[in-house]
Order: sequence, then structure tokens, then C-alpha cells
Amino acid sequence: MAQKGGRLMTRGVRRGPRTLLLAVFLATGLAGNAAAVEVGQKAPDFILPGTPEKPVRLSQYAGKTVVVLHFYLGDFLPA
Repeated sequence: MAQKGGRLMTRGVRRGPRTLLLAVFLATGLAGNAAAVEVGQKAPDFILPGTPEKPVRLSQYAGKTVVVLHFYLGDFLPA
């Protein structure tokens, strides 16, 4: 019981950021209509699935000073 979450847990924690980074590179590289955005340039509108299955558009937040996107995978991993 002393090893519960020991080495396996550490290995999973180390793989998490690499997996996320790989997913981001694949998503941006495979996006057919992706365009480079320069600093200070307006971000293109996009749609992401929301909860519960209600799509969220970037344009919904037009006029806001800051928009933060936080991708959290923790709730969808097997326990």
C-alpha cells in the first residue's frame, strides 16, 4: 500500500504535459483553415464544444478585455 500512486503516478504526471503538447501540435497542424495570427491582430472566430454540448463561439466574447481558454482533461480520465 505504501507504493499506491508511486512510480506509476509519477510517470503519468510526466507524460501528461507531453501528451497535451503533442495534441496541441496535431490539432494546429491538421486544422485545414488555420491562419497565423500576429501579436495585436484580431483572433479569428472559432467554435468549441461546450457543456452540456452547447457550442461556444469566440465571437460571443467580443468586446471583453481578456478571454482565457482552459483545457482540462482530468475529469475524463479513468480513475
